[in-house]
Amino acid sequence: MSRKRNNNLPFSEGFILHKLPFEEHKLILSIFDSSHGMIKAIARRPSKKKALCYEPFTTLALQIRPSGHLATVQSAEPIPSQYLPPLQGNHLWAGLYCNELLYRLCQVSEHYPQTYTHYQKLIRVLSQGCVIRPEVRQFEYTLLQDIGYSIDFSCLDSAAEWFSYCADHGLHACHAIDTQRHSRFAVEKLAEKNYAHADTLALMKHIFQQSIRHILGSSALHVTQMLSA
Repeated sequence: MSRKRNNNLPFSEGFILHKLPFEEHKLILSIFDSSHGMIKAIARRPSKKKALCYEPFTTLALQIRPSGHLATVQSAEPIPSQYLPPLQGNHLWAGLYCNELLYRLCQVSEHYPQTYTHYQKLIRVLSQGCVIRPEVRQFEYTLLQDIGYSIDFSCLDSAAEWFSYCADHGLHACHAIDTQRHSRFAVEKLAEKNYAHADTLALMKHIFQQSIRHILGSSALHVTQMLSA
């Protein structure tokens, strides 16, 4: 597809997050890969017959030759046993939102094993028409952990009934009149990774929104606008 297979290169699984045209017959790809983590790579444009291989949400068997900041895709083929129906409607929007998170928050050449496993699961359930918000909030939680922004629940050691969150100080007790307050129930359920309640989903959304603003600064605007949908 991109080039002939190279028997000396190992195969890995991965997904295309973004692609940009480069020169006349090439592409620059952002790939989220099981072995290489987040990687930027150059590849030859596929033929029209195989163009769908480079679409998002398709699990690919990849041979990637690392080389500084820009690797080379030696070969790429869909994995038939992992074929999923195309995402549609709000499920497609949710998938694109999660791709944007990976693209903006993951460092090139860093490995994110928990997030990769959860991303595979997320795309699968989105293709099956799942209830979107609990799945996306769980993915956000895993991603925060993997990039080093784990949520500290030690605030629950206090007897407080209301809590607030800021990226600098994490979860902390607050007054009941605070506008950004969240109930003890919501914090406890989030600590249990129980996403069955609307209060917990709202808390996780708030934590993630504040966290990415802290991480990305002004460039977080585009992602937070997607998050509000």
